[in-house]
Amino acid sequence: MSAFDLSEVDRQRRQANKPYLELLRAPGLSLGLYVLPPGGTDTQGPHGEDEVYHVIRGRGRFRLGAA
Repeated sequence: MSAFDLSEVDRQRRQANKPYLELLRAPGLSLGLYVLPPGGTDTQGPHGEDEVYHVIRGRGRFRLGAA
């Protein structure tokens, strides 16, 4: 089992200057921290695997299908 310190993960993500930092990869699963600015839009395309989004701070909206 793995545990992650969110503040340290976010520091590493900011240092890499990327919105997403992968933390864990296993067959059929990856886990990472993805940070969007307030009002930001997730520009990723569909993935072949299931996805889980967890909003840590603020609010999020999920739209499935065409805009």
